[in-house]
Amino acid sequence: MNKKQIYSRFFLFLTLLLFLLPITVGAQEPPEAAYPYRRDIEKNKFDRVEQKLFRHLRRDTLSVELHYAAHILFVTPSYPHFNTDSAYSHLVTAYNIYQKADLKQTERLERDSYSGALFDYRLRQLGAMALNGARTRGTPDAFRHFLDYYLLAPDDLRDSAVFLRDSVEYHIALRAGTQQMLDDFITRRPQSHFANMAVHCRDSLAFTLADSRHSTEAYSQFLAAYPTSYLAGRAADSLFLLDFRLCRQFDSEQNYRAYADRHPSSPYSTQAIWLADSIEYHRNVDTAQWHSLLQFADMHLHNSWRDTALFSLARFALRHRHIEAADQAVRRLMPGTATYAQTALLLHDAYLHTSLRNFHRFYSHYPNLMTARARRQDSLAYLLVQNYDYRFADSCIRAVAPAHEALLWLQQILKDDIDNGRLGAALSTAHAYADVFGYNPEYLGLLGTLSTAHTPLTQRLTQSPKSISTKVNTTQGDEYAPVPSADGQMLYFAGRNRPFNLGGEDIFYTHRHKGRWAEAELLIDLSHTYGNEVPLSVSPDGNTLLLYQTGRLLRAQRQAQEWEVRPLDLPVASGTVTDATLSADGRVLILTAFGPTEREVDSSLNIYVSFLDSNDHWSQPVEVGPDINTPFDERSPFLAGDMNTLYFSSEGHGSLGQMDIYMTTRLDDTYTHWSAPVNLGPVINTTGDDWGCQVTADGKNIYFARRTTSLDIYIAPLPLELQPSESQHPIQNRF
Repeated sequence: MNKKQIYSRFFLFLTLLLFLLPITVGAQEPPEAAYPYRRDIEKNKFDRVEQKLFRHLRRDTLSVELHYAAHILFVTPSYPHFNTDSAYSHLVTAYNIYQKADLKQTERLERDSYSGALFDYRLRQLGAMALNGARTRGTPDAFRHFLDYYLLAPDDLRDSAVFLRDSVEYHIALRAGTQQMLDDFITRRPQSHFANMAVHCRDSLAFTLADSRHSTEAYSQFLAAYPTSYLAGRAADSLFLLDFRLCRQFDSEQNYRAYADRHPSSPYSTQAIWLADSIEYHRNVDTAQWHSLLQFADMHLHNSWRDTALFSLARFALRHRHIEAADQAVRRLMPGTATYAQTALLLHDAYLHTSLRNFHRFYSHYPNLMTARARRQDSLAYLLVQNYDYRFADSCIRAVAPAHEALLWLQQILKDDIDNGRLGAALSTAHAYADVFGYNPEYLGLLGTLSTAHTPLTQRLTQSPKSISTKVNTTQGDEYAPVPSADGQMLYFAGRNRPFNLGGEDIFYTHRHKGRWAEAELLIDLSHTYGNEVPLSVSPDGNTLLLYQTGRLLRAQRQAQEWEVRPLDLPVASGTVTDATLSADGRVLILTAFGPTEREVDSSLNIYVSFLDSNDHWSQPVEVGPDINTPFDERSPFLAGDMNTLYFSSEGHGSLGQMDIYMTTRLDDTYTHWSAPVNLGPVINTTGDDWGCQVTADGKNIYFARRTTSLDIYIAPLPLELQPSESQHPIQNRF
């Protein structure tokens, strides 16, 4: 049973209840007033009362007592001329005279028990009698008369009259079974409790009629008349399907494109465009002639069959070992696809065929075709194809260096030694390529990271990072982006594919209990079935949380037991931001966004800074500078409480492999000049991704994420030299 049916049945039950149960006064009766002719009325001497009372009333029209007595007479059940309307008229007259009486008259009336409470009680009693009479007649006119005449009746009786009037009118319209009658009711009573049910019934009638005709015109008319109807979706689906079937009968490019223009929201629009593009593709392409495939791909950039043309071009090149066709395909294919990789390998082989020394020509011919990530994947895949022959890798490095691909291969050669703690051997191997890398900054950074493994600073990092807790890290899911609270007793983090995930990335939290982390729970107020939510920082009092949600930054404020979420209005393109950190005073925001810097050919993740002005508006983010940003990915910045020390992760700066965690110090107030980043060393960093770091309020420990079989959260102690200059909570006063 859906909500509309429950709603309808509830009001039908309430209407029946009001019709079956008599309406009672329900109030305590005050002392009866002393009114004239009371004894005669109680003894049913109505002729005598009429002669004296009404003659007396004609002489004294401003007597409260006489009008009150007339009211009593007309509501006496045995009185032949019983009439609640007349009784109400006299009672209202008496009440109005009572309200305008002077002090002396009021004192006299009160001695005879006339009071506001008495009149309120009599108005309620009389209103209940009149409403019961209207309910007995059960017509809309009876209830309308009650509402128009009994203006001083209590509000609850008038509300009941409104409800009963609307109920009768609604059921009359329902029994008529026409759209016109229901429309009239909805127009007359838009605020009625029955309006939604009337709309529901009217839409059902209209849709049944349109469905019986089963034509595009009928469904279009229904949608035009009732665009917000609960049946609008069914009508639109039927319209889309019928119209698409007509297009399939004609099967022409023009009809398919016209359908997509008419119905952009139709689920068949994509198929219609695909069919139109298919007709255009087969009309213009000869798969045996690679020039026709190339011409189609260049002339139809937005055609859904363009990729098919390019894949056909790549297959032609692979089948016939056609180097020129492969060259054109690689220039146009999307990096990362299997077809692209196979075609690129064909070019690799072509350049390698004569001599290994020609290998670098592939990259010199295509310097801007691939993103850094795709080039790395392609390079590593090629090494894998060659069964990871060290001599082959050595020759490739010497042929391609100092290009970045050569450094990636060197990192792969060093990986086994680094992973097994043989840092001296790794440093010796890296030094062997000094003649070909020269002063390449990435290579020098890698040497520096390996060299610091022998310095006293890094030697103090002897305690290996530990997985935080099995109550947090699960075997089947990913846990990352740890955010510790100021007192260290609460930890927020992001989770994916773990128990109780709603969908995508969700926010979880755990707390310490007797020195141990409790079972992690889903922060359901800030997690959704759609999109991704990741915590970024939390205020010292634990009531404000900065978080990421699918490309935008949000500020969540805890109110009682609920979280109120507001966007952080940043002048950046939607969907580009991934991480952020607030300064201690809350006026500097350091964030990660996707885009190229002036020194980059390809887009990558870079770190930017934005400032809060006097009007509480964030400035346009500016790049933090080349001291931090490289042509490769940088992310997860964390500004310590001293507002000078920045921790971040980077694929550049000569990392041990993929992302490493670095520390740098601010040199001026522009936040664009920083000291040379320091790699935290091979105890914390690995040859895999190490990122999402945050330092505790006392500066003694660092939380971060590392991938083993899955992403897990780790904690490691920081030596004094790597701690922020002040032991201050990193987000104190930010919010």
